[in-house]
Amino acid sequence: MRLLKELRRRFRGGPDFNLCQEVTAVLENTQLTLSLPVSNVEALQVPLSINFPYRQPGWFENNAEYAQQHHHVHIISKNWCYLAKGLTAFFSELGMLSISIVIKRVSPEKKINAMELDSLGRYVVAEYDEYYNSPVIGENSRLGANTKIIKRTEEDCRGNHPSFNEERIAEQVALCLKSRGHPPIPPHQIKAINNRKWVFYSEPGPGIFFLNRSRMYCLPISEQYYVSFNFYYRVDLKDKFKHWESAAEAAEKRIMESIRIESVGTKLLE
Repeated sequence: MRLLKELRRRFRGGPDFNLCQEVTAVLENTQLTLSLPVSNVEALQVPLSINFPYRQPGWFENNAEYAQQHHHVHIISKNWCYLAKGLTAFFSELGMLSISIVIKRVSPEKKINAMELDSLGRYVVAEYDEYYNSPVIGENSRLGANTKIIKRTEEDCRGNHPSFNEERIAEQVALCLKSRGHPPIPPHQIKAINNRKWVFYSEPGPGIFFLNRSRMYCLPISEQYYVSFNFYYRVDLKDKFKHWESAAEAAEKRIMESIRIESVGTKLLE
């Protein structure tokens, strides 16, 4: 049966659940354990930390890094490449599924209680919007990226196309945002996985890279902190995405269902 399934597949690679490793991280009084397939992409192996004392004063600030709007402490990442069948190795890469597990903190000035799932869901969606539509264009090329596109397009229209009226300028801005900008994202959802509720939301890729996507699952671990599981789909050949999309989604589901969350010396986290 397994051989027949492999023959029907229109790709090679992806996560192999016959080759898994168990990952454990202790987040103060919460132990996170899950099963992750071994990466099929060569990469520098960074030793995995076990303990993440995220509530110790100064620990988060001293260990956090930025990636777009995400201010987080990295726990672990894995990558799985999907390859085409019957093509030479040089042209065989279809795309990649990645997972990145991180600890995030809600911004203190927002006064959000992360334990309230709908409040956390609205917060993470607003965080995306405020980052890409920030009125301040920062050194990071994506901070205020949409604002930058709007400003440059309007300046170009008014400077090089004086005949354009405001309606025509607005049309040009809309076209540029569609081709290069970061679109609005849908409202969050609450998803139940193994009798535990998660905040879920999805970020599409910018402009013509719209098939790329990040699918985020967020679980609060205190009133200020939460764990985020980011599944990133990188699509290299658009017309071949259908060959591996459903397999990647099935792998995502299987990984999420493998997660175990237990207490360390206190009652089970609900």
